[in-house]
Amino acid sequence: CQLLYTGIVHADPHEGNMMLTDKNELYFLDFGLISRVEESVMEGFARGVQAMIAGDYETLVAAFQDVGFVRETGPMRRTEEGAATKFVPCTQADLAEAV
Repeated sequence: CQLLYTGIVHADPHEGNMMLTDKNELYFLDFGLISRVEESVMEGFARGVQAMIAGDYETLVAAFQDVGFVRETGPMRRTEEGAATKFVPCTQADLAEAV
């Protein structure tokens, strides 16, 4: 939620790094693992969440590729050709099936 609304992400959110005041205001005490995220990544992440909720895993993979979470060529998969084993790039459909 913090990423989608603010573009800021805290990678270590625990009670030692944040404090809730009596006025229900959230204070960050440790900024060591806070980073700003580009708007394109925020939009891609939102698209990915929507795709995941809808069970549309091909769109989820496309969103991951768009924001750079997964390379355009994707990871490699093993394929058997006779007695030989080869590794070939996964297609978007391969990745969606794996998710």
